[in-house]
Amino acid sequence: MNLIYKPENNGKNIEEYDCHYLTGYTEGELVSFTGADYVRNSNRVVTISGIYPAVIVAVKCVDFQIRRQINFEEKSIRNELFRVNRKRTGLGSGIVNAQVDAATNAGFKLIKVLAIGRYDTIDKWNGYLTFAKLGFSMEEFEIDSFRKLLAKHGRIEQTINQLVSTEDGSKFWKENGYPWYGYFDLAENSVNRKILQTYIDKQL
Repeated sequence: MNLIYKPENNGKNIEEYDCHYLTGYTEGELVSFTGADYVRNSNRVVTISGIYPAVIVAVKCVDFQIRRQINFEEKSIRNELFRVNRKRTGLGSGIVNAQVDAATNAGFKLIKVLAIGRYDTIDKWNGYLTFAKLGFSMEEFEIDSFRKLLAKHGRIEQTINQLVSTEDGSKFWKENGYPWYGYFDLAENSVNRKILQTYIDKQL
């Protein structure tokens, strides 16, 4: 693992000598919170930056490129960038599942995401569809616009997870969907975890 510390312009920067002291975690543990450990690649490049209590961990290798903002006060992780170069191989879901497990074991409460993409950019950005299938829920402020769109097309689903749980619903969202802010509740029996587990089981 090639490790780079990237300083910010002000505030208390995360430096190599005090990373563990400030965050309570080693560099390797911080990387595990990104989900990158699902793929063991010795050639990956890891960049750690940010100002405590929010640390940004980016991992880049031949298979994927990801960046996470880890907030130690909120006990939350924001998935800021997620590019997978081997599509339809289970790599993306495996990374998310590994992230969920590592974050849960460390006591984090929430994973946040901006699920980007539209039908005309789906070959490059498909998060607007994929994150829903992996169990992420829309933030509350997104629900009204979502339900208005569905009602306009005569659909009765109440959540994005219900919508993409069927082939017809997935097709509709693939063609009519848009970027949205979402979250994944890491509580043991959350709806998000159940949906993700069902998705993973179907891949086995």
